[in-house]
Amino acid sequence: MQGNIIVDAWNKSKISVDKNYDNALQYVMLEGSTNNIYAVSRINLSISTEKIASKICNWEEDEAKDAISNLFLKYGNKIEYILLPNLSLK
Repeated sequence: MQGNIIVDAWNKSKISVDKNYDNALQYVMLEGSTNNIYAVSRINLSISTEKIASKICNWEEDEAKDAISNLFLKYGNKIEYILLPNLSLK
């Protein structure tokens, strides 16, 4: 479902989503646990993508908040989307 939302947003307003105009979506991913293939498999993107970084947050909301802060400090405007395949981290 999240994948469909992302692709729909990309197709409807790519000019506002694709910050660097490279026709690819740069994203970071926050995961609840290591190797959760079921959660990650729910994100099927039929557009060109580039994973900038991934962070395991151990199902902890505070860890997810810290991870996002640190990722924005490190990557800043390169991040076009944040993926949360584990919905409990939202």
